[in-house]
Amino acid sequence: MRIPTTAQIRSLEAEWIANCGEHWGQVLMEIAGRGAAIRTLRLWQESPGQVVVVCGKGNNGGDGLVVARYLALWGIPVSVRVIHTTKQMVAAATAGAGAKAGSSPRASAGAGAGSSASSSSNSSSSASSGAHSSARSTATSSARSGATSSKSAGEEDAGQGSFDDEIDVQFASQESNVNLRILESLDVDIAALTEEAFLPLDDVHDDLSDSEGQSAGYSEVFSASDPEVDGVFLGASLIVDAIFGTGLDRQVEGFYKRVIKSINRSGKRVISIDVPSGINSDTGQILGAAVRADETVTFGYLKPGLIAHPGTTLKGALSIVDIGLPELPDLHNGEPDINLTTVDIVREILPMRPEDSHKGTFGNLLTIAGSLGMTGAALLAGLSSLKSGAGLCYLAVARSLLPLVPSQELVYKPMPETEAGSLSLAAFETLKHEVDRVQAVILGPGLSTNDETVELVAKLVDHISVPCIVDADGLNALSLKKCGLGEASQMFVLTPHPKELARLLNETVAEVQADRIKAALKAAKKFQCTVLLKGSMSVIASPEGEVYINPTGNAGMATAGSGDVLSGIIGGLLAQKVEPFQAAVAGAYIHGRAGDILAQEIGEAGIIAGDLERAIPLAFESIREGERGGLEADLLDADAG
Repeated sequence: MRIPTTAQIRSLEAEWIANCGEHWGQVLMEIAGRGAAIRTLRLWQESPGQVVVVCGKGNNGGDGLVVARYLALWGIPVSVRVIHTTKQMVAAATAGAGAKAGSSPRASAGAGAGSSASSSSNSSSSASSGAHSSARSTATSSARSGATSSKSAGEEDAGQGSFDDEIDVQFASQESNVNLRILESLDVDIAALTEEAFLPLDDVHDDLSDSEGQSAGYSEVFSASDPEVDGVFLGASLIVDAIFGTGLDRQVEGFYKRVIKSINRSGKRVISIDVPSGINSDTGQILGAAVRADETVTFGYLKPGLIAHPGTTLKGALSIVDIGLPELPDLHNGEPDINLTTVDIVREILPMRPEDSHKGTFGNLLTIAGSLGMTGAALLAGLSSLKSGAGLCYLAVARSLLPLVPSQELVYKPMPETEAGSLSLAAFETLKHEVDRVQAVILGPGLSTNDETVELVAKLVDHISVPCIVDADGLNALSLKKCGLGEASQMFVLTPHPKELARLLNETVAEVQADRIKAALKAAKKFQCTVLLKGSMSVIASPEGEVYINPTGNAGMATAGSGDVLSGIIGGLLAQKVEPFQAAVAGAYIHGRAGDILAQEIGEAGIIAGDLERAIPLAFESIREGERGGLEADLLDADAG
């Protein structure tokens, strides 16, 4: 399943609209909004009541207007609140004065006004079309007005921050303004949700500073009470989040942030349109504040930010509405080709098992691993390679450790060792000979960072010319020696966790986690090999820009030795002549599927690495039978409406 970036979707939509005619933008918004309305109806039916649609001024808000229209036509009580900030009011007044003087009116007095997300929303290419809506809506007067009522034109409510005059509510695009006019004709309650109608932010008690509650890339999602804004949602049973869409790339600030935090505090069910507002749709990062949705309805294609952390934790249930966009074209100019791994893809990768085969048919593998105190890593990697179909696995370990790695299935290669019980540099010539006799190599699990062992790894990666997976202390050696791979770099698979990748790139863990796809691609290009960035939704990247995101796995797999099992699975596939990139894609999926099977059988908390190794054959069988699970099943098996 292809997952386009925001830029790729915009380019596709612009080209399609240009080819089909300007009115196709209106058609796309109608199809998208109707699909979202159907999903909203299903959620509403679980607990009927008032629906509040909160709109920004861009096309995401326009989608929200279409949702509100369909709900109204279906007899569902619905009100619309359009966020309107001071900067937008000033811009609207300026535009109005200019129009009176004979200048061209602008469609967007909202999304285009201001320089931050406190006064801007995603806009469309048609924002400059010159369309002008004369639609007027009244300001929401106070928390007392709630979600179901608004002040009539000119009505005052002393001390509640209401306006004497009507507010000219305009959107950033012609399509959105057309939908606003249609909605007004249905006599739907529409009001401008303005910062002027509430106490200034400085006067609102808020126990959380902006620096609190932030870890691993998370910004504020919840905060202390803001009773002025909170009152807007008191009467609602369901909130439709149509504030920001896929175009958001700046921090959410000011009144927008207050509204988002109030939505999260409300305790109401929330359905987000395209992406939860405040999430970067390409990276999944929270830009200051983000809506926590119970469900997200996205359009056309899956977005990277919906399956990347931390954004994926805020999306709730996920569905995709087909809005009729064509297939994604071939990429160019080095754009990343992002995909979601599916069972069908992995099933095609798995090696066949001919009836007339023998152990040599499935390849010989050399595992170079282990040190004093870390023999379990070597054993897990070796046995996992055999469980993944490798015909034979040699295990090269320090000579004194042989009694500590008992297995009837592995073939041992005792090696010279350091005083610390790790492989010594004296092992190089022997290992060099052994490497040349096998079809694949696993290098690194449990090796230690002994100086002599690190030097050994550096020499080995320069010599190895067969497919090789480098993990754990193998990666640490690359970081410590600041060395690259040899001439056969394209045969390598690196499997770092975020901290290991940060060392390889000389970056911080926060920088890696801020854009995992970008970090994995950067490492793949730097080392000219396949890189598998481990973690929830592991990212597999190639030097050519091909990316796969793995949907399998669960938190129970965050246990010692889990990475060694992954190394063994990938190594076993490499031994069977699966190409390195494909082996990484399939290996991550198989590894996660094994964890998911165990989670169903024994629960997540009790999973240990040995369980994962023993569940590998079950994962293979599940994949060969075409079984889906988790996010993949939600997206591909469910009716997207």
